[in-house]
Amino acid sequence: MTKLETQYSNFITENPQSKWTFEEWKQNKFNTIGEKIPYVSNDFQIGSDGAYEHRDYKFKVGDKAYKPKGYKFPCTIVSVFETTSAQVRVVAEMDDYGLLHIFNEEQLELF
Repeated sequence: MTKLETQYSNFITENPQSKWTFEEWKQNKFNTIGEKIPYVSNDFQIGSDGAYEHRDYKFKVGDKAYKPKGYKFPCTIVSVFETTSAQVRVVAEMDDYGLLHIFNEEQLELF
């Protein structure tokens, strides 16, 4: 990746008729890039096929949860994601200890 200054110099070399200053060129470049990037709200995920899709998850980041069976694990949800096979996983940080653990949604309950 080249520096912006180098890209601008190359632009002027290739477009000698241009009257754009570096700042004008830079603003135009970023505006053009911004038009090509799709806006996706926080409610949407990119699916395994690359399409945008909305999924409702049992947990969201910041939720307080616990493990109802077996060993105790009072925690805060720090990540929710899907595996490559579209299985939902939850990363929980154990309260007081900071231990991170990856769970299935079914293994935890909301406080």
